[in-house]
Amino acid sequence: MNNRELRSVLKSFIKTAHRIDVTRSHRAAATNAICSILEVQNFKHLQDVFQEEYLLLQAFDVFFDHSEIAKGKSMRQLLVALINVTKHQEAILKQRLVKTLLLYTFSIICRQSNQVKGKAALQVLSTFLSQGLIGLEQLAGEYSDFETKGQNSEVNSARLAEQVQELLQRLFSWVGNRDTARVARHTILICVREWKALQFTDDKGQVPEGLPIWVRPLVRSILEHPEALQEFKNQVFAELFAINAADYLAFLEHLGFQEILRQDHGNISNLRSEEEEFIEITLYSSLQVGKETGLVVETGEFSVSSVSYRL
Repeated sequence: MNNRELRSVLKSFIKTAHRIDVTRSHRAAATNAICSILEVQNFKHLQDVFQEEYLLLQAFDVFFDHSEIAKGKSMRQLLVALINVTKHQEAILKQRLVKTLLLYTFSIICRQSNQVKGKAALQVLSTFLSQGLIGLEQLAGEYSDFETKGQNSEVNSARLAEQVQELLQRLFSWVGNRDTARVARHTILICVREWKALQFTDDKGQVPEGLPIWVRPLVRSILEHPEALQEFKNQVFAELFAINAADYLAFLEHLGFQEILRQDHGNISNLRSEEEEFIEITLYSSLQVGKETGLVVETGEFSVSSVSYRL
């Protein structure tokens, strides 16, 4: 099959997968056919087929627009196949494709409240990262450019930390909805682990405040959406805290853990703001998750990681 014929076949399957009047099984068959073509062709052949970038973008649109109403396995397979093809495009085309797709995902997670498209956009971001199409530095930089319209082009280790925190803040904002909490968590965990990896390779992992990269974005998000604390506790806390016990301890101390231990609980002032009271509730929720996951041990002392506190 020559390039023209293959392009025509792909267009036909993409058109079918896009149709809103087909059944889930019919759409799954179309997406499976697209995947089969993408997976058996050599990448040089596919480079020629996808010289017109709109065809790849139309295939990505199938995922963005129909992932929730199609069979999940076929859509995940389609996303991975499309990203694999994108990775092997010529450098200039790949750069354009990634830029276009990132702008679209950012427009969804920043400007829309559509949970279905939000979930799809988060899945695209997490798969971009997990499949190595982009790294955290590029993702955070592109996100910052999107939000500031490219007005802040300064790049240094402190600015990179700010960019990653801004990105995490946006991702945390999607945890509050049950439909998007899981994929938001997955994307957040990938970002935090990549940031930890940067700490071991250069000096870019240092946050000016001396806190773990995720602490301030998480606290801000919880304070902005106090009604979502249970969702954060159920979906995010355990796996996020488990990444690094020292970071978990820093989070507890940022919430005022040591001050709570020093308090005479019979004489706690009632003159506290709602924010202070809610931070204390968040602290106790975090300690409970730590106990459930083995990060916190109560004996005669209160131990977090290798640090003990006298009760």
